Amino acid sequence: MLIFSFPEYEKYAGIAVFNGLKISIENFFQELRKVSDVEFQLLDLSLIAGKEHLYFSILNALYAFKNKKNFSRNLGIEILLYASAQKQIKNAIEIIGAKPHQPMVLIALNSSEEKIKNFFSKASKFFEVNIEDSILEEWSEEKLQKIKETFKISKEEIEAIKINKISISEILKKLVIERIALLLIKG
Repeated sequence: MLIFSFPEYEKYAGIAVFNGLKISIENFFQELRKVSDVEFQLLDLSLIAGKEHLYFSILNALYAFKNKKNFSRNLGIEILLYASAQKQIKNAIEIIGAKPHQPMVLIALNSSEEKIKNFFSKASKFFEVNIEDSILEEWSEEKLQKIKETFKISKEEIEAIKINKISISEILKKLVIERIALLLIKG
């Protein structure tokens, strides 16, 4: 599990990767909302452009809430919107929402790091497999293509920022984060 600290927002964010959800996604949300006051969201692992993608999605969602520029009333949904670089919840869910029988990223936020750890302890019981966090930084050709298509990244954009010895995955990370930032700016 990764833990990010956002002291300016008095929040911690925990991130873990799982596979094999034993119940439906809807039931998972219902069950965990009953037992915890931690805000959380599930995302499709195959469209996550590294840890930075998650970090900046969370950071922008927190900023939006603090400055009353949020698109939704729920911080978990706001993270989903930023992670997908979409303003519409329906589109965000279709694009980057967790899919049944696929590896998923679970993000949890709270002002207490201890509550986040307890939350992940409870949440992990609903999954068959806890996957190593390092998978967030693994890139296959399929993932590269999927991210390019999903975030509508053109060859021209890639060429414009291509610098010697920077990998295509690093370029895509930068372009996805740029789209997240533009969502906040365009509001």
